[in-house]
Amino acid sequence: MSVKIGENIDLGKFPLLLAPMEDVSDPPFRYVCKQNGVDLMYTEFISSEGLIRDAAKSIQKLDIFEYERPIGIQIFGGDIESMRQSAEICTKAGPNLIDINYGCPVKKVVCKGAGSSLLQDIDKMVAMTKAVVEGTDLPETVKTRLGW
Repeated sequence: MSVKIGENIDLGKFPLLLAPMEDVSDPPFRYVCKQNGVDLMYTEFISSEGLIRDAAKSIQKLDIFEYERPIGIQIFGGDIESMRQSAEICTKAGPNLIDINYGCPVKKVVCKGAGSSLLQDIDKMVAMTKAVVEGTDLPETVKTRLGW
């Protein structure tokens, strides 16, 4: 049995995944990881607000390279419409999938109603996930945790 995401991403039986890590999962680090057998990797998480406002730091994180494939772009945010729009922006960058961060416990993320704070509002989390699905034709994954 093989691990699959969507119709076109087949990761084999025991895939090695590189989690998205802020200030770690940049292109040079991803290159080293790919050279050492990573099957799927993600960009650093990207703020939906930064993307829709065309912030240089956020836009720079959209840089992906062919050798990284398959690769996902991870987004986070607390506003449903911003998340939908950011999924559209990410899709144009050409990743293989979009990942939604519902797991980050860092205070500056949580205090903005993003990351793991959404575990306190499942209805909003479901609505946000639906909005991201509407914003892209790519497969979606979610990074989460067991509880708040």
